[in-house]
Parts: sequence; structure tokens; C-alpha cells
Amino acid sequence: MLGKTNVGQKSTGWKGTGTLTIYYMTSLFRKLMFDYIKTGKDFYFDLQVSNEDPISSVGKQTVVAKNCNLDSVAWFKFDSTSDDALEEEMPFTFSDVALSDSFKKPTGV
Repeated sequence: MLGKTNVGQKSTGWKGTGTLTIYYMTSLFRKLMFDYIKTGKDFYFDLQVSNEDPISSVGKQTVVAKNCNLDSVAWFKFDSTSDDALEEEMPFTFSDVALSDSFKKPTGV
């Protein structure tokens, strides 16, 4: 831009990515992945996340990631040294997003 000494930036696209951290207490995702391996039938799902603190004045925000697809699933986990529940991280991609609830402007700002 004329008269500017910095290099400007502009958005040229986007990529929807995320990571789920779940407790390793369900076989649902392994069953879906097993079906994909055996049949080639892929699976997609929507993921809704709401953030809300009841004592906050900003209310709630709800975001929906649409057409999520898991990038990988752990087939098994093993930890003989911990008494804590096993956790699993699952990277995923998504193709659309919706904002169904928005935070309000904080009071006193």
C-alpha cells in the first residue's frame, strides 16, 4: 500500500483443524474407524462446544464444527503406572463452522 512501510496481510483462505481430548472409555471411534478400514465408508460428525461461566456477565458462546473427520484413532492404550483414567487425543479436520451463541460485551468495559 502506498505510504506504508510494513508488509500488509490479508486472509486468503482457511483450514478447519482441531484436537479432541477424550477419556479412553469408549469404543465408538474405533468401531467407526474399523468400519472405514473394512468397507471404505468414511464417517463425518458435527461437534458442538459451549463455553459458559454462570457467574460471568458475558454469557455463553457455542461453536459448531461441521463435517468433522478424524485424522487418526489410537487402537489401544496402556499405562500400568497411573491410577488416572487414560486419555486419548484425536486430531480432526472440519469443513464448515457455525456460531450459534455469542459472548456478550463484558460489563464495565
